[in-house]
Amino acid sequence: MNSRRHPEDSSDLMELVRRRRTFTVVAVPLVMLAIAKPTPIGFAVGLCLVVLGQVVRIWAAGYIHKETEVTTGGPYAYVRNPLYVGSFLISAGFAVMCGHWLAWLLVAVQYGFVYHLTVLSEERHLEEVLGEPYRRYREAVPRWLPSVRPYAGRSGKFDVRQVAANKEFSFMVVVLLACVLFLGKMLWLRQWLT
Repeated sequence: MNSRRHPEDSSDLMELVRRRRTFTVVAVPLVMLAIAKPTPIGFAVGLCLVVLGQVVRIWAAGYIHKETEVTTGGPYAYVRNPLYVGSFLISAGFAVMCGHWLAWLLVAVQYGFVYHLTVLSEERHLEEVLGEPYRRYREAVPRWLPSVRPYAGRSGKFDVRQVAANKEFSFMVVVLLACVLFLGKMLWLRQWLT
């Protein structure tokens, strides 16, 4: 048996994780909800993070034309993965609402492993599909932490139809439902404990 790793092995794992990442979008908040002991302050702070994250996602979804062009306008002028940055803020908001340390461990695994491998897979794919323009963009714009200075070659404009085409409104409904469930659990716990 040959124990040497082939480059395709890591690529296969990245692709598998990329295809299954949406499972974590639902599973992680559900696990958080199961262990949650939300407080009014925790819920309020968490809700602010969720709203901020959703605003970032809507802003990004209004610019991106997936796999057809290098998106450089809007939030993409500052960070290469604003949709995932927005998702991180939403997950962090749910962790604050949850009020349990295990929620932060779930977020760390979700973003430190699942989304990191997803981004590596997407970057390889985008380089193959979009070529040199994507390589220039990738070299100039940070992956996770937004830059203070926008990308010099930014272009494009926000279009609400693109938000719909990218199915962001469906994602927003799922996020809203999760917030309602956290609120319901908080109210139920307060009633049950008094």
